[in-house]
Amino acid sequence: MSPRSVAYILCYLLALAISPSDARDALGVQISGKVANGLYYVTAALPIVLSPEVEEAVKNGVPLQFVFDFRINRSRRYLWDEELLSVRRSCTLERHALANKYVVTDLITHRSTVAGSIAEALEMLGHLTEIPLGKAQRLITVPPLIGTARGQLNIEALPAPLRPIAYLTPSWHLKSPRLKWQVLP
Repeated sequence: MSPRSVAYILCYLLALAISPSDARDALGVQISGKVANGLYYVTAALPIVLSPEVEEAVKNGVPLQFVFDFRINRSRRYLWDEELLSVRRSCTLERHALANKYVVTDLITHRSTVAGSIAEALEMLGHLTEIPLGKAQRLITVPPLIGTARGQLNIEALPAPLRPIAYLTPSWHLKSPRLKWQVLP
């Protein structure tokens, strides 16, 4: 590669990093919990919305990893909230080039599902069913108990050459607000 080509590529990457972009967050719609077999389970429907840059990257074969963080806290009046249960769940979204399909894989259960379109894959990615948070016995305490959930794109899991661009470009910072629900033990 000639020095001129390298200079053009660096200028292009710098322009991408500096250009303002409209990053959209993942927004939560529905979260519920239940107790079964002595464990507390959470089911969440978190619609994931990708920015155009991130969508283009996944369509071109860049695997994406999303991390979903669930917590249950006991609200306290004079001290910070006490964390009773917490769990992180990671899922990947990638395009299978030969089949022109999208694969969503849960990195805990190693269960993969295949989708025909990126919209269908994003719906599968955001639908988390019966995630065990921990022993329900820990929730036998004085209310109020507040559950929170958050989903975000894991920039650290991107391929190394793409990470600097992702850190510097706001459209890659896909993160939902911390969503809350009332926990009934």
